[in-house]
Amino acid sequence: MVESLEQAVEDLLSADLSLVPGVLQHHVAQLQRQVAQLLRKVTAAAPAVLSDPTAKSVRFAAKGLRSQRNRLGLSQTDMGTLVGVSAQSIYNWESGSARPRAEQRVKLAALRGIGKREAQETLKKLSGMNAKKRRKGR
Repeated sequence: MVESLEQAVEDLLSADLSLVPGVLQHHVAQLQRQVAQLLRKVTAAAPAVLSDPTAKSVRFAAKGLRSQRNRLGLSQTDMGTLVGVSAQSIYNWESGSARPRAEQRVKLAALRGIGKREAQETLKKLSGMNAKKRRKGR
């Protein structure tokens, strides 16, 4: 999937803008810059995962998860929201009664590089998106 994403981005960035009318040409160029910038952020956030999708799984330690969560000042519920799992899963991982799946370990590894402020901002964005989804569903 990562290879197809990289190929799609590469195709977008190398598109011939001379075929696009004037006003749209500016917008397409701006979108290309935004995609390139986002791609740089994503690759910087998880370089090992994106560079080698067949790489051996990310290491996990229950004690490390708890200390990381405490360092970020997050509850188990908030940590679960960031990772995309329940608070019960976080509890089980921290107690050692269960281990996260490979995809979840990758998400946990990506959280290692963020600080308290960024974690809180991401949480606000995620809770805002969840609220919008709940309103839509009604």
